[in-house]
Amino acid sequence: MSIPSFGSGDNLALTARLRTLYQVQKPDIKIDLSRDARSFTTGDQIDGTVSITAAVDTPFDSIDIEFIGSSRTYVEHISSAAAMSGRTEAHQQFLKLQQPRLHLLYPSDRILCAGQTYSSPLSLSFRNSSCRESVNTKS
Repeated sequence: MSIPSFGSGDNLALTARLRTLYQVQKPDIKIDLSRDARSFTTGDQIDGTVSITAAVDTPFDSIDIEFIGSSRTYVEHISSAAAMSGRTEAHQQFLKLQQPRLHLLYPSDRILCAGQTYSSPLSLSFRNSSCRESVNTKS
């Protein structure tokens, strides 16, 4: 079995190609909500528009829009013995809403064309009975 050898020019071309793949610009994603709410509760509706603009032609498999509610807390354990010091952490995801039927708005070739803005209405509803507490958001 022979191992292919590359000249220094080939290595530079390969390095440049890898750098280009690594530095591909991410699409610009903007979410404009129809109301400026700082908290949501059961029965509320989130409405607005999602706009995506790609700087370069960007192929994709799927686009998912999710509103995720989570909480995180920790307790510091302070002790004079170094072995007893530390932190206990807890994390809980208590809500996950997904934008339905978004695949109906995809371009047929599944490529976001450079410079073109793709817009979709956003509509998420807090109908889940497990979300009885209000959800606060930070700007």
